[in-house]
Amino acid sequence: MNTFMTKAKICGNYVNSIMAKKEVTAMGYDEAILLDTEGYVCEASGENIFIIKDGVLKTTPPTAILKE
Repeated sequence: MNTFMTKAKICGNYVNSIMAKKEVTAMGYDEAILLDTEGYVCEASGENIFIIKDGVLKTTPPTAILKE
């Protein structure tokens, strides 16, 4: 399944996350991790994803997630 590339979330754009969450919970997992159109991790079905690498906080570029 591909992702929506949007700058703002509207109710229809949550469908992708809802479907992903339903699919993984049926398989026994707690959360779905979604990829952007390039195949990189971008967000979970209900959360943004952040990592700390070498003391630097990183997240997905704003081209694939909401900026604020």
